[in-house]
Amino acid sequence: MKHCLTLICLVAFVSILAPAAFSQQEGGIFSFSPAQVKIGETITLTYNSAAEGAALKDAAEIDCQALIARGTDTDPLLIETPLKKEGDKWVGHFKLEDKEARWVVFKLVSGENTDDNAGNAWDAVVYSGDGKPVQGALTQKANFFIYGRFYSYKHQPDMAIAKEALEREKQLYPDSWRVTLLEWEIAVREDEGAETKSRLLKDVEQFYKVNALNEEALSSLVLWYEKLGDSAKANTVREEGLAKYPKGKFAEQMYGSLIWKEKDQAKRALLMKKHLEDFPNMAKSQRESYMQNLFYNYIQMKDPDKASDLLSQMEKPEGGMYNELAWPLIEKGEQLEKAVAWAKKGLEMARNQDPREKPSYASMKSWEENKKYSTGMLLDTYAYGLCQIGKLEEAEKNYAEAYKLMGGEDPDVNARYLACMVRNKNYGSAIDLGLKCIEKGKDSEKLIESMKEAYARKEGFAGFDTLGADKKQKFGDMIAAANKIKIEQIREGILKSRISKPEVDFTLKDLKGNEVTLSALKGKVVVIDFWATWCGPCKQSFPYLQKVYEKYQNNEKVVFLAVNAWERQKDYAATVANAKKFMEANKYTFPVLIDEKIIDKYEVEGIPTKFIIDTNGNIAFKSVGFSGPGMVDELTQQIEVLLSPAN
Repeated sequence: MKHCLTLICLVAFVSILAPAAFSQQEGGIFSFSPAQVKIGETITLTYNSAAEGAALKDAAEIDCQALIARGTDTDPLLIETPLKKEGDKWVGHFKLEDKEARWVVFKLVSGENTDDNAGNAWDAVVYSGDGKPVQGALTQKANFFIYGRFYSYKHQPDMAIAKEALEREKQLYPDSWRVTLLEWEIAVREDEGAETKSRLLKDVEQFYKVNALNEEALSSLVLWYEKLGDSAKANTVREEGLAKYPKGKFAEQMYGSLIWKEKDQAKRALLMKKHLEDFPNMAKSQRESYMQNLFYNYIQMKDPDKASDLLSQMEKPEGGMYNELAWPLIEKGEQLEKAVAWAKKGLEMARNQDPREKPSYASMKSWEENKKYSTGMLLDTYAYGLCQIGKLEEAEKNYAEAYKLMGGEDPDVNARYLACMVRNKNYGSAIDLGLKCIEKGKDSEKLIESMKEAYARKEGFAGFDTLGADKKQKFGDMIAAANKIKIEQIREGILKSRISKPEVDFTLKDLKGNEVTLSALKGKVVVIDFWATWCGPCKQSFPYLQKVYEKYQNNEKVVFLAVNAWERQKDYAATVANAKKFMEANKYTFPVLIDEKIIDKYEVEGIPTKFIIDTNGNIAFKSVGFSGPGMVDELTQQIEVLLSPAN
């Protein structure tokens, strides 16, 4: 289905009232003042583009993106501040006005380029007027250094800094119970052994005695008992909490968790409806989230009418949700009038999105890009529906807009646009469009087939097979010339994107139980692809990975390792069986390894993610996600570059 850190903020805990150390020393890459960031005050931002390690040395313009963590039930707030150049430095100012501000993390952006301190974003604790960090500020800081991420901002995990922050939070605010939960998380991350779990179970029990009446804390307690292997105690806490707070936040969370354990979609839909009825006072954003999930559940159940009825009840349905309604029907050619009307309604909503409804944590640029993409997807759906009902001129007009909005980056949209042109007898335009798509690497087999038809019709023949050898040769030469441009551009792009980072060695077992050690493959080009059987983009990419694998399977200098990770099976044996079943069902033959937390060491944030290791044992290329059939050419050229003698 078509769907829409090198330098860190060190903290000096000298005494209970000691201020945090300045984020960046004078002469560094980035700094802010005053050192104690306070609500209501103006913050001065300075970026030194001439400093060693600065990533935006030749920028024409620079913005500082400061993401502000607020209260526990409030989304973060992004403040984008344009900086002005003053000699070698860029300077800007913003006023920290949000009264819920707790902690701030910074990065600098110039066009497509970012300086986030080499993946260790700068951060600042927010202080109150008496010179103390506000309550929750140091807890938020600790959270960042434990998990190494806050939305798109990253930092190398550092448990020492996290521990210091939590210790000071406890000193300043002894009632900050969330500190204890993070201390447990650190303990488990440092040692997952039985002794640690046994000790933590005692701590959790003591915590429960103190916080038995703390409704907010109870949900975390249930999770921790389960995490530490005491399901019986987790059930006891759950039952006691439900008895005390039958209609409160705890009950809402506990009953909500049961929804996702239900595998049957129809039963899950009933549970969601009941949940919405049982908790009429749940937060507006939470209610909207449940309704969205119920909507997508109806889509999976192939019940568009119930999904449509639910949309009419939602306060702020998204235009893309109408795409989910319309596309399956239009793709199959069913209920076209209704489906086209849904697509049109969604398109109108997408075109008229109000910038004031932008999520508080999103940048204006990302919001506008998402708007363009979602509008393009709806234009594609609407245009395809118009094609299906014979309104070809209107369809082609909408396709032209979709192609322009999406920059011709979606091979499937390109193929449908070209097919519409052919049906509309615009053969010359279809061929020209096809050649542009090939040159950009955004073509597909369907696009080439439509190009063949357009070429034959333009030459006055009924089909490509009826052409003479000379005309077929002419067509082939035209395609070859476009492919040559494509390969040159791909090669140029990958040479610019090449990195050099030491591989993370590992020894993992394949599906037969044989061990594979990465360092033993030095001297070969190794393609590592992290994936999961439930991952849609992974499954979409695999036919193309198989093609590249078959091309090199007899080349002893190239090794493919598809590392199966993030699965939801009960144990290792079940994970192996699940992977075997998937590979056999799909007739894939590339080697598969079963992950044992190696994915964390590679700092993978989403799958599929590929790492291409060069013959010296260094990571040369990294790619995240699946962008379409162009993956074959891109991956092939990456391998060829690394196989070349000049490598």
